Amino acid sequence: MNRQWYALLPLLLFVTASQGGATTLYQQWQQSRHQQFTLPLHADYLAAIEQFDQLFQSRELDDAQRRFWSRVGMSLQPWGDDYWLLMDDPVRPSGHGFYLICKSCQDRLVLQAPHGDSDLNTAKIAIELWALGGVAALAINTAPRQLADREESSDLAQLKGTFFNAFSEALVRQKQLSTVVQLHGFAQSRRRSRAGATADIILSNGSRLSSPRVRGLQACLMRQFSAVRSYPQQVSELGGTRNQQGILLRSQGFDGFIHLEMAYELRQRLVASNRERERLHRCLSGVTK
Repeated sequence: MNRQWYALLPLLLFVTASQGGATTLYQQWQQSRHQQFTLPLHADYLAAIEQFDQLFQSRELDDAQRRFWSRVGMSLQPWGDDYWLLMDDPVRPSGHGFYLICKSCQDRLVLQAPHGDSDLNTAKIAIELWALGGVAALAINTAPRQLADREESSDLAQLKGTFFNAFSEALVRQKQLSTVVQLHGFAQSRRRSRAGATADIILSNGSRLSSPRVRGLQACLMRQFSAVRSYPQQVSELGGTRNQQGILLRSQGFDGFIHLEMAYELRQRLVASNRERERLHRCLSGVTK
């Protein structure tokens, strides 16, 4: 893609936003993927928390907000009438991520997919779930968790000081938000235990302690899907205990983080079947109350 195409991006965003729909948003995320990653300066990380907070609460932008996002290499546009779409500036991408934020809405659920590409179909599933309603915000990676030409990790679930974390920290300030569900994928064939190898879903709150929200979600999912297990009570792996968003949210007193791992076969069914997605969406919506 050349610079002439990049110059047309704001117009393309406006046109596609007016069309709406999960398919168009997923295509926009696909177009935003790249192989660049840079950690923001700490001062910009702190400022981004404030800026994300304002996006959740504001239907209009002032010049200072626009200048900030442009300076740190992010492109910000309205998505339809009710959302902000924030993503890497395509001319100078830095792997800061892809964010859809509802303007001043009262929905209670946030979905994250930090490995939307390598955890195959988790980005698509998150966007399809958003389209079913009741989701206040989405956050998805734009750079892969491991860049092809570098040894350093670019894994947004493991790194500190990313805009993905700044977004998560801003969530705590939104009093209507009760639940952050982070979607991941796993291969049953690579599990160390029989419990893991036969699970469709593995749930945790990112720690070795359970939570009422995780238990409530498991009870609902067990009525919809076959093998739903929780960490560490029923399975000893994939607990997400080093997940930086879970650690950060718990440190801020937020108890609504859920780490949701899905087997490959289940992800395939969720992509192929709207009925399957509705079953998952029903449980996620129920756990926010």
